[in-house]
Amino acid sequence: GDGIMALFGAPLAHEDHARRACETALHLAARLEAFQRELAEAGLEFGVRMGLHSGEVVVGKIGDDLRMDYTAQGAAVALAARIEELADPGRILVSEDTAELVRGQFDWAELGPQPLRGFPEPRQVFELLGSGAGRTRLEVSAATGLSPLVGRAPQLEALTGWLAEARAGQGAVVEVVGEAGMGKSRLCLELLEHCAREGVRASEVACPSHGHALPFLAIRLLLRACFGIREGDAPERVRRKVERLLSGLRSDFTAQFGALLVLLEFEGDAAPPVGPEAHRRALAEFVRKLVQAWSATEPIVLIIDDAHWIDAESQGLVAEMIDGLGWTRTLLVLSSRPQDGLPWPQVAYTRRIDLEPLDAQQTDALLTTLLGADASLDPLRARIAERAAGNPYFAEEIVRSLAQRGALLGEPGAYQAIASDVSLVLPESVRSLLAARIDQLGERDKQVLQVGAAIGHFRDRELLARVASLEGAAVEDSHGALVAAGLVRDGAFAHPLTREVATLTQLTVHRQAVHAELARALEALHPDELGRQAELIAHHWASAGDARRARRWSRRAALRVSNIQVRR
Repeated sequence: GDGIMALFGAPLAHEDHARRACETALHLAARLEAFQRELAEAGLEFGVRMGLHSGEVVVGKIGDDLRMDYTAQGAAVALAARIEELADPGRILVSEDTAELVRGQFDWAELGPQPLRGFPEPRQVFELLGSGAGRTRLEVSAATGLSPLVGRAPQLEALTGWLAEARAGQGAVVEVVGEAGMGKSRLCLELLEHCAREGVRASEVACPSHGHALPFLAIRLLLRACFGIREGDAPERVRRKVERLLSGLRSDFTAQFGALLVLLEFEGDAAPPVGPEAHRRALAEFVRKLVQAWSATEPIVLIIDDAHWIDAESQGLVAEMIDGLGWTRTLLVLSSRPQDGLPWPQVAYTRRIDLEPLDAQQTDALLTTLLGADASLDPLRARIAERAAGNPYFAEEIVRSLAQRGALLGEPGAYQAIASDVSLVLPESVRSLLAARIDQLGERDKQVLQVGAAIGHFRDRELLARVASLEGAAVEDSHGALVAAGLVRDGAFAHPLTREVATLTQLTVHRQAVHAELARALEALHPDELGRQAELIAHHWASAGDARRARRWSRRAALRVSNIQVRR
């Protein structure tokens, strides 16, 4: 018809689905505006309006054998359609749910509560105007004020020490490795601020999650940062910035200059090498020469954050750079997640920092800075610490979610709790991140993870195999894959919130079927211990929605407890 529905994060979850949607909407609007002008010259009118909303949907195939469509269903789809109806042609309207997920990353106009057809209460609506100053979550946090760095002083000291060695002529490659939310980007930011205080030239790029599909994107962004090229710079301004830096270096870049300008998307008279392989070789030669010649004039720091999302072409060029910076005054920092880490060249000057979860004392110190020290917060602080399990980002997002919901009174760092038993709702930002991790799994491994979520652990391999309808060897293989993905550790979930997300991302009917199979499997596997298993079997029948069986097994569990007490 005359409408298009685009899904971001379905059927596979993306941790930055809202940002992708907003960037796509802005890109479409810019391209359509040019198209509208062409049509206007022919006397034709053409208008497009857009509505964005973030929420849960059910996705899948519908129809019969002759016609099968893939679609999304649910209230979130209807709300997005109503917001689109509210927009005038040429405007992009966004729900509060989407705007909250990308706060600070885009510019908005707040339109206030708006009545929407089919919804009883008005909904807060925003107009998307353009990209904001902050392109990453950390940039947004830095603009509004970061919480104090907790538990990472030794790692920061190691980084600044290697920087000092690089300034003295001993270049180094530092891999900063840690799970999502452990503070890799924050550590890189602290290094950037240290460089600014010390007067050391530093350039940084954060690889976007979709960057692996865009050839040369990471190296293009890094070189644009090195040359100080900004969005909207005219072609001649780009050329002047490039020439200004290169002219001060004792090296001849004439043979690689055309390839460089093409990489930087220079729309001038640049003549690139003929053929993609010649283009790649010219760029590889350029990055190697640039690092060596530039660091001969001054120490430099290059940071590639979220390097697990780097594209293959950029990865090859960075590998070339690594091979040539050993005895230069260069510090190259690469941050990545452990299970997504890339095989960078392991040279003598490679260093590594592993970021582990915060311990109990460090977590308490972080929560004190986020919440404050009021006595009313003590029960809540303990529950947040247990839920965050040493992940500083998760702790920050849980606190922020509580404040947003009105469960905390006061200001950041000086809150009071309205109640000790307030529910700790899983923040959508954390849920999206973990759901994206889960959706990277193969179907068999995801199935084992979901059964493990219903059981609560992965130690009973026989029970896992029976419920998942898999052979024992297949369960062992899947368990190994889950461990390698960083989702499982020591037969349990590596993080308690992973189990919660693995549960919530299943349809209710599927989740109930798994619990019913678990109840039947426990009855079959433990015929001589049914009294001891009664309470667990009752739990699974209750979770399966079978109240009659749940009551029967609950009575049996109660009788067993009563008999034990009588004997005692």
